[in-house]
Amino acid sequence: MPIEPETRARDRKDLAEALRGLRRASGLSGERLALRCNMSQTKISRIETGRALPTVIDVERILKALAVPDEVAEELLSLARRANVDYASWRTHARVGLHHKQAELQALESSSRVMRHFLPAVPTGLLHVREYAVETLSPTVASDPARDVARAVQARMDRQAILDDRSRSFWFLMTEQAVRWQRASTEAMAAQCAHMAEVNRKPNVEIGIVHQGVQIPGTPMNIFVVYDDRLVTIELFSGEVVLRDPRDITQHLNLFDLFWSHALTGDERFRISGGSRRRVYASSQLALHKAVLRREDEVMESERKTAESGDLTSRDTPLTELPREPSAVPGCATCLSLVNARRNARSTGDYSSVSDCNVELREHQAEGH
Repeated sequence: MPIEPETRARDRKDLAEALRGLRRASGLSGERLALRCNMSQTKISRIETGRALPTVIDVERILKALAVPDEVAEELLSLARRANVDYASWRTHARVGLHHKQAELQALESSSRVMRHFLPAVPTGLLHVREYAVETLSPTVASDPARDVARAVQARMDRQAILDDRSRSFWFLMTEQAVRWQRASTEAMAAQCAHMAEVNRKPNVEIGIVHQGVQIPGTPMNIFVVYDDRLVTIELFSGEVVLRDPRDITQHLNLFDLFWSHALTGDERFRISGGSRRRVYASSQLALHKAVLRREDEVMESERKTAESGDLTSRDTPLTELPREPSAVPGCATCLSLVNARRNARSTGDYSSVSDCNVELREHQAEGH
């Protein structure tokens, strides 16, 4: 299906002209057609002049009201489906400023009630801590366009306020790979996971994780977001595709249900069986925290193997820093204060602060007290 900008514009123009021509050929006025379709006359006018893009359902209603022959109707419905596919490259977004893209997403979220995020590769921006957002919004390869990272990051942080709007519900479904993929430093990753666990405490937020090793009759191909039941956005390396065809929306809702039915949301006993979209009242904090610990254990094990092999060429810090949890040096008030702060943070579940304390302890001990 061609989705180049020129093709999309031509499809939309052809669709508007065809619908206007069919109405005139039927002898109906715009007002009478509006009554038959249960639409406003203004909407009919905007559709026929190309100022508003009709959904596939809108076109079906108009064609039915005009009693258009099946063969002609199918051709126009095919044209409507093509017209309802959008594509925008990240180069285009970067050219006008990625902060504008964040503003577009904010407007889309503000006009939606239920948002379902399928995230097989990386957590979505609504869940990012600042350090993680900086990494994901920064150019990664030479062909990436330049962009104002700081402004885009701030716009992303500002978007997150909508998570506090309890009139909206957010479903975030991630693979374990998305949680564990080290897109930033170990400390930032731990803070990112801890932050997601904290966000999941909000009554209008559900986070599910599909763990590795679970057999699933489906392949997580792309990141996608379903906004209510009206459109789907799909992220690619090169850009973003927007789908409005009800069949495409239903397909992605079904896929979301399939993957969610294999997800963990805290205790394994809360796993959903079947494909229903019923609300699951369970916390994902346990699963997220386990992902943090697994990640830290892997780092610690890797460092120990490096130390045992005697290959210390890649390390700039002494071997005393190899353990994940640095201890206080006897008689050092700063160490004791940081260890106490770490203990208090852990008792309240503030794992981001636990990570910060460990970093400060290592830095303080590296300076020789």
